[in-house]
Amino acid sequence: MEKVDRFFPEVGLNLTIWSGKFDGYHEQWLRWVDQDGNLLAVGEEERERDERAEAEAARLREKLRELGLDL
Repeated sequence: MEKVDRFFPEVGLNLTIWSGKFDGYHEQWLRWVDQDGNLLAVGEEERERDERAEAEAARLREKLRELGLDL
């Protein structure tokens, strides 16, 4: 299938066809992407992204404590 992007200036996003696994199915899906072509996280992707961000924040807080800065 040919890749087709459609820009929606009202929301500043593109809609594109993405091939990959989602909800247990490997198919072609319509996905929102930003103006740089980065996929917007959905469902499990969003949860995993949030968990990584929380873990990184905790790591940085610990590093600051080691350096004597308690925020």
